[in-house]
Amino acid sequence: MIEDHITSLEACKYDDLPKYTKVFHKSTLNYHLWIYLNPDDVRDTYFIKGLEIGPEADNSTIFPDTFVRDSQCWIRVNTGFLNNKIGKHTLRLLFVNRYTDTDFSLYVSYYIQDDNPDKPYVYMKPGID
Repeated sequence: MIEDHITSLEACKYDDLPKYTKVFHKSTLNYHLWIYLNPDDVRDTYFIKGLEIGPEADNSTIFPDTFVRDSQCWIRVNTGFLNNKIGKHTLRLLFVNRYTDTDFSLYVSYYIQDDNPDKPYVYMKPGID
């Protein structure tokens, strides 16, 4: 199935992030990440921008064309400009309603992993002779 080859996330409210968070292996991350937007959430809205939030956030490589709203229901993200360090990342997507001028945010979250996780050494205590 072709969907298995697409890197995608589903945008949601902040409180729902645990249900929609995915894990991606660093070596298999595609050039584009696709973010699905529920049409009921984003109907009649403009997409303003996307940015990373959280204590490890790095927005230094986020450019105006990093996040592109290709259609009402999809945002295309260039993964080369995202923070791809090992660990959890949360992105905030800002919208504004074109009729009420009300702004709001949706979120996506993902983990990046690799084959070389940091592992603390556990030393055995010397036995009593």
